[in-house]
Amino acid sequence: MQWVSLFVCVLSFIKLNYAQQRPCTTARGTAGNCMKEELCVIPGGSTISTERLCGIDLDGSKLYCCEQKTAQVFTNFRGDVEDDSVSTSTTTTTARTTPVINVRLGEWDVGSSDKNCQGGDNLKVCNPWKRNYGIHSVYPHPKYSVATKQNDIGLIRLNEEVQFNDMISPICLPLANSYIFPGDKLTVAGWGLKSYTQVATTKQKVDLPVVATSECSLVFRNILKIKKGQFCAGGEARKDSCNGDSGAPLMRLSPEPIPRWSIEGIVSFGLGCGLVGRYGVYTKVSEYVGWIHNTVTS
Repeated sequence: MQWVSLFVCVLSFIKLNYAQQRPCTTARGTAGNCMKEELCVIPGGSTISTERLCGIDLDGSKLYCCEQKTAQVFTNFRGDVEDDSVSTSTTTTTARTTPVINVRLGEWDVGSSDKNCQGGDNLKVCNPWKRNYGIHSVYPHPKYSVATKQNDIGLIRLNEEVQFNDMISPICLPLANSYIFPGDKLTVAGWGLKSYTQVATTKQKVDLPVVATSECSLVFRNILKIKKGQFCAGGEARKDSCNGDSGAPLMRLSPEPIPRWSIEGIVSFGLGCGLVGRYGVYTKVSEYVGWIHNTVTS
C-alpha cells in the first residue's frame, strides 16, 4: 500500500464530481441524488427510463435523479506527500453519506472524457496520464468538530504506489514551526464554482492574500471563533475558493535556489464567494505536521 501524501510532501484533495451526488427531486417528487444507473434504486414495475436525467458523468455516462442504494464518489487530487497518501479536509472524508472510493490523479478537464487535451487539431497538447487509484483507508482527524470546524483535515491512503510524471508530482509539507503573515500571497486551485451559476470544468487557480486573524474574527464573530489551526485568506472581489473546493490546497511558492510548492492551508469553509471583506477559512497545515507524520508511520 501507499500513502498519497505526507512524509515530505502532501497530495491535496480538489473536488468531488459536481454533477454526481448533487441533490435533486425524483420523478416521484421524493428527495434523491444525481447518480449513475447502477447506483439507483428503481421502484418495482419501473425502469431507469422513467427517471429524470440530471447530467453526464466524467466518463460520458448518463446520470439520473433517483434514490441511492450504494455510494460511490470519484474524487480529484493534486500533489503528494509520500507516494501513497493524500491530504484533504475532514469534511470531505466524513460529512457525506457516501464514501470516497477513488482518487483521480493527473486530471485537468473534468468535462472531457479524453486525455485532457488543449488546443486545436494541429497544435493539440494532451496529458495521457490521468488515472484513478483505489483507496486502502481513510483517516479523518479524530478531533474534528462539526460545530467549530476545527481540525478539518484528513488523510487518504491509496492501495498502490503513485507513479510520478510531469503532470503528477508531490507538493511539500510546511515546517511545523513555519509562519504565515498577513499580506502573504498564497495560491488556491480547484474545480469549485466560478460564480454562483457557473461550474468550472477545467482546474482554476487564484492568488489570495492572507488576512490577520483579528480582522477575520470580527467578520465571523456572530458565527464562530477562529481558533488555533485555522487562518483566513481572501476578501477581494471575484477572487476566492468556493463551493466544490472544500479540501483543496492553499499553496506557497518559495523562491529558494530551487523553487518549490508547499501546502500551507486546506479549504475549510467561508462566507459567500469572492465578496469584498468576506474571507475564506483554511486549515493551517503546519499545525498538523506531527499528526500527519504519526498517522503515516503508524
